[in-house]
Amino acid sequence: MARHVHIQRWLQTMTNAELIDKFNYLESKFKRACEQVTLLANNLVDCRVRRDMAKRHNKFAAEYALKMEIATLHSLYRYYYIYTVEFGNAIDSFEDQLTEGAVMENPTD
Repeated sequence: MARHVHIQRWLQTMTNAELIDKFNYLESKFKRACEQVTLLANNLVDCRVRRDMAKRHNKFAAEYALKMEIATLHSLYRYYYIYTVEFGNAIDSFEDQLTEGAVMENPTD
């Protein structure tokens, strides 16, 4: 609750143009984070395919190295996914606060 009040006060000190610029900046960061999640998911799929191939051909050293890579990629994927979801929620609340103040007419443009 205290954070919400702090954000409200901060938003009140900004002009409409600054608020819209801030929203557009945050939205571009969110889109970039979504792209990173997609890239990590694709890398995970590729790595799993390579691991399955190594397992099928009894390449134990390669299989082990790929297992370690999968574990690392999966951890990064989870971190970015959680960050992106939380960032998206923050953008939604920021957008709600902007529309409550009637600053933005159409925020999705």
